[in-house]
Amino acid sequence: MLMILPPFPMNTLAQPMTAPFLQTSRPLIDATLQVRVSDTKASDYGDSWEMQEQLGRLWAPQNGFRIVKVFYEPYTGKAWNRPVMEELLAFLRKNPNVKTHIIPRVDRFTRAGSDFYLEFKRRLDAMGVELRDVQGTIQPKVNLLAHTGFEYDWAVVSPSRGSEVAKAEAARDEVVQFHVKTINKEIYLANCGYSVRPAPLGLMNQKVLDASGKKKSITVPHPEEGKWLSAIFTWCAEGMLSDQEICDRVNAMGFRTRKKVLRHKLTREVLKMVGGKELTPKMMRKMIANPRYCNVIDEKWTRGVAIYGQGKGLVSIETFNRANQGKVAIRIDDDGKPQVVTDRSPYTANVDNPAFPYRFVVRCPQCGKGFRGSFSRGKLGKRYPGYHCSSKHPYLRIAQREFHRTVETFCASLKLTAKSADLFEAVALEVWERNEGRAEQNREQHITTLQEWRDQQKAIAEQLVMTTSPVAKRLLEEKIDEIEKTITSAKQTQSQEVVTRPELERYLKEIKTIMEDPLKALVEPTNQRFLKRIWGIVFTEFPTYENLTGGTPKLSLAFELCRGSKVSKKRLVAQLCRKWNTFAREVKGELR
Repeated sequence: MLMILPPFPMNTLAQPMTAPFLQTSRPLIDATLQVRVSDTKASDYGDSWEMQEQLGRLWAPQNGFRIVKVFYEPYTGKAWNRPVMEELLAFLRKNPNVKTHIIPRVDRFTRAGSDFYLEFKRRLDAMGVELRDVQGTIQPKVNLLAHTGFEYDWAVVSPSRGSEVAKAEAARDEVVQFHVKTINKEIYLANCGYSVRPAPLGLMNQKVLDASGKKKSITVPHPEEGKWLSAIFTWCAEGMLSDQEICDRVNAMGFRTRKKVLRHKLTREVLKMVGGKELTPKMMRKMIANPRYCNVIDEKWTRGVAIYGQGKGLVSIETFNRANQGKVAIRIDDDGKPQVVTDRSPYTANVDNPAFPYRFVVRCPQCGKGFRGSFSRGKLGKRYPGYHCSSKHPYLRIAQREFHRTVETFCASLKLTAKSADLFEAVALEVWERNEGRAEQNREQHITTLQEWRDQQKAIAEQLVMTTSPVAKRLLEEKIDEIEKTITSAKQTQSQEVVTRPELERYLKEIKTIMEDPLKALVEPTNQRFLKRIWGIVFTEFPTYENLTGGTPKLSLAFELCRGSKVSKKRLVAQLCRKWNTFAREVKGELR
């Protein structure tokens, strides 16, 4: 087919084709340059701000542009709402002479895909600003009807649109694949017990080789920081010092939080050092609640299921539980797996007041709650201390002197002979050794019985799936629930009976100390936390003031058995064997 083309001016055809960078006489066009890194740390490595800016400043004059402003963006390219983008648009509105915006390449401009790329490019086009890149992917727009001398909006197109969209999509896919690969690996390693996050204070990550020869990170005690945390857990578990006293001692050992360098976002110049702070009670309580210190991992990647870590813990699970006072505890189920149990009840701080030390251990006889202490002022201005309570009952007030005399009189009556204390210790160890062999057989039988119940549950569940009768389904569901309640009850009973030798020896040591001088143990401490723990060992429940005056508080099994006038070994053995489950719960602190 013959095509007739319109005539062209001869001077146009006669002009030589010259590259833009050879046209040195043409004035340079004002342009802006944008460089981006994912965050301020990324600018220290790889594709830094400096490298991107250098490439942009070299490319611009060679292609007819003069950079009038550089925008530095320490922000992720995955986001749509980016502060620097709005700053750029505001600058372009105030400077209409700027007609070009330069970027190093498409993946430095965005990681949000072609949707964001085309939308922002449209906003630039509406302002008469052309987007160009140093790599040469983005080509200038051309008018497809230029040879006719006409121009329409639809005829002005970018010849590189397909390539630009493909680059933007590839940039997003690259980020997605990187995150999928990284997160998938972290989830796998975390569920295998390896460390995938920075170690908390007192611990450090260490590279080891697994069975296949690959390097993995495990958590081990820090040689210096570990001493501070070990001391914190030890003193918190003993309960003899207040939180502030523990903090003072640990700070004297040299405790300081880890230091961190803050740098300027653009120049990366060191601005200041943060951290290096001393320990505070609030910080301490938050730190010791982390199960990582007893080598238990409970984090997002494990989906809330606690597992043992591959490394080495700083303290034992027993010490961890005692230090956290029940607010956070590690429980071991029948399969030997750990469980992190958190007490969600509101925490009420027990403020130490030496004038009224028994507010929280002696209860009101009318409402059963703890007393309050205050000073009333007489007509002559003299202050009279006293314990009082008025919780939904008539006001009750007891003078401090009378209250303290009652407590001290009863506590003095608990004193036993050294012979009685030694005898109970020997009997308790003898009964424990006698029961240990039978307990091991019971545990094996217990595991077998639990498995039988589980199998029975599974069989009933299969029947439930196959049946179509609503009545039969209801009966089968009730049977499954009944078996589940039986299993739960059996687990609780079994856990109450298990007492380890270290647990028993520690408890007997505390009991013996209190028996030798109960007045000193129960009266002298002013630390509320320590006082509550000691009273929790002597009494099965905190006594009321009426119990103390009448001499009828509920004592723990050790004091109840040893208070008799004639304590014989045969009698102690018989009674302790009969009440061993109760004694075991007292040893484990479950009745306190």
